[in-house]
Amino acid sequence: MKKTWIWIVALSLISCAGLYYYFQLNGPKIVQGSAALSESVDVQGKPIAPSKTFSSKAKALYVSAKFKRFIAKGATVRWYKGETIVENRIKVDENIKLSKAGYAYSKLTAPPEGFTPGDYSVIVYSAGNDVSEATIYFKINEQ
Repeated sequence: MKKTWIWIVALSLISCAGLYYYFQLNGPKIVQGSAALSESVDVQGKPIAPSKTFSSKAKALYVSAKFKRFIAKGATVRWYKGETIVENRIKVDENIKLSKAGYAYSKLTAPPEGFTPGDYSVIVYSAGNDVSEATIYFKINEQ
């Protein structure tokens, strides 16, 4: 009787571990709510003073997201001005490596004349995946 219970408990634990891994593998690859925009990131890639409104005089913008490290191997980021259609794509960063803390970030550098005021968006993908993990809409105001 005791051996039977040991086997039942062991099989239950293995089943639970398998289900956990399945849902981690097939679910979102980023930590919910971690994707953010800022004008700078720390050494780990974490955003400093996140915002969704920026000045046209900003030197650069960063998008940063914390990934589930054991599932995701990297990131792809696509920046857009206006609608999120191919014609409006202004930058694509592929094969972004994760930091030791699990963050991936992409930098959009301002042109010499500064950012054009208007509506922008950025989409974050897990590397090698066509399903977006996060989409952030933001605005650049004239200053």
